[in-house]
Amino acid sequence: MGYGLLGHLLETAADTPYEELLHERILQPAGMAETYLMTPGAVPDDAPRGLTATGREADPWEMGGSNAAAGALRSTAHDMAAFAEWIMDNGDMAYGWQKSEDNQSFWHDGGTGGYSTMLIIDPENKRAAFANNDTPMWTSDLAQALFDDI
Repeated sequence: MGYGLLGHLLETAADTPYEELLHERILQPAGMAETYLMTPGAVPDDAPRGLTATGREADPWEMGGSNAAAGALRSTAHDMAAFAEWIMDNGDMAYGWQKSEDNQSFWHDGGTGGYSTMLIIDPENKRAAFANNDTPMWTSDLAQALFDDI
């Protein structure tokens, strides 16, 4: 709910739809050409589908308006690498990120219908790890293991 409210506040303050703000301020500057917002009808019929906990195909979480800020992004590992580079150079890790126990890296995770993801970033040492899964099983242990190994 908090990110949905944040999306609404951003739209109101900028007098610009959330999707437009996302493209102008993050996706285009970061070079994320394969990432899009899953608004109603935006997910193509042939797009990959994640799985539910019982192994059935999950429906994509298509969200309208500013609620899309709460988890309607669909991306690729390639674009997440571009985002990690961009955010390390241009972002403020104080907003929307959790500080790791080492007090040097930051993380954010999430899950939607059939997917779970985690990104860990160490801006000082310019390193990042991303893990995703096409089931609701959390990826935090995998992401942390990848991060510890780089």
